[in-house]
Amino acid sequence: MLPIPGKGCFVIGKTKTQRTTGGMTVKKMAVIAVVIGCGLLVYLMWPKTISADPTGYDDEQKLTLEDVLLHADLAVVGTVDALALSQWRVGEDGENLDMMYTDATVRPAQAFLTYKPDEKRPPSLPEEITVRLDGGKIGWKKQTYRSEAVLEPGEDVLLLLEEREDSSGAIYYTVCGGRWGKLTRQEKDGTVSYTNGRDEVPAEGLEENLQQITEEYANSYNGASDYYTAGEIKEMNEALFESNNQDE
Repeated sequence: MLPIPGKGCFVIGKTKTQRTTGGMTVKKMAVIAVVIGCGLLVYLMWPKTISADPTGYDDEQKLTLEDVLLHADLAVVGTVDALALSQWRVGEDGENLDMMYTDATVRPAQAFLTYKPDEKRPPSLPEEITVRLDGGKIGWKKQTYRSEAVLEPGEDVLLLLEEREDSSGAIYYTVCGGRWGKLTRQEKDGTVSYTNGRDEVPAEGLEENLQQITEEYANSYNGASDYYTAGEIKEMNEALFESNNQDE
């Protein structure tokens, strides 16, 4: 209470300093509340990443370049043009599965068979092909696979691919062997090669080199055989490869 000069009474109230201090305290508390609320909102809305490795391709000792070459349908040298929006996989009942995929558009500059004893001519490909990758980002959800190949627009790559067909009959490709089936172009001291971080293949004579590696591996896989041709060995290996993937 403050006395009023010349009068014998008091007025109840707060000083200017007290009013200012109280107002600042309320403002500070409001700012802190807003900051905490924004932080909580960002946390809740931040993309939730699910990492998985259902194929086992992440083990570099389990899948060699020779394995990938032997099971790939073709090899494509080209440039990654663009990535489409990720989509949910759809089950046979038409319901969305809890699995994403992302389609990449690749412009082939060269395509050839890695190992097809009965087919001597490389396949005829359109100007653009679709390479389907597991994982992606939809809304605030994100799925990544450690073993899957990662493609970025503008990359010059060598891709070892397997041909697939969707329910509508459209043709697309997947990268055989996951990240081991994607080799990125690099140049060192004027020499161009393709590498996946573990294996390196010279760009010069690429087709002949890959076919030679694959043919020699097919003929010697599990030891030489006097009873089976290289093509028969390849078919048996493919069946075993698919069986191992299902078991994992």
